[in-house]
Amino acid sequence: MDLSKIEILKGNEIYRVHDILNFPKGHGITKELLENPIYKDTIMYDYFQKTTNENKDLNLLYEVLKEYQEKNSIQLYDDSYVLLHVRTGDDFRNRGLMNLGNIKFYLDSLVEYPDKKIVLVTAMHYGNKENSKYYRGEKNLYREDSYNKNIELLNNFIEQLPREAELCSNSNIDIDFVKLVMCKNLIAREQAGGFAKIIIQLNKINNALERPTF
Repeated sequence: MDLSKIEILKGNEIYRVHDILNFPKGHGITKELLENPIYKDTIMYDYFQKTTNENKDLNLLYEVLKEYQEKNSIQLYDDSYVLLHVRTGDDFRNRGLMNLGNIKFYLDSLVEYPDKKIVLVTAMHYGNKENSKYYRGEKNLYREDSYNKNIELLNNFIEQLPREAELCSNSNIDIDFVKLVMCKNLIAREQAGGFAKIIIQLNKINNALERPTF
């Protein structure tokens, strides 16, 4: 696996899916999402255009995500694959691969899919900008030493996988978002962070509907 192909999302403080779902429409981050043209036609932009509820509406978000997948003809993974979501980037100590509980969960879960091809889904996410208006502290800023440590942890983890895996990593977060939510077989852990919690909940909605993959 060529880890140099992992996308690095520096200063991604606006399009933090879990966080923004918990912000009201009047919040500065939500306003920027709706007013900055770079976010137009994204899943979260379309969701906030449609929602009238101050509380998150996961059923609506799922419908918006499905429309996005169809509109953009995003190819999905079928039942012969298992998608393994791993958090990389800023908080690798607590929610990433330095958390041994995460590693044990991933490896134990893979035992349930002995015949599936493994897809490692990750993008190296750094959720703060320099001189952020919205977030305090520097722990979520991109740093080269953080990048290097993530690569080291990933290499160690990949060596423990029961078979070879392929990488799925996109600079457009929505592509990975769609593939994870609409896959048949998902391994993700809530302790890996808010994005993982959302994809787990939406994947359950997707598979409860028994929608076919394409």
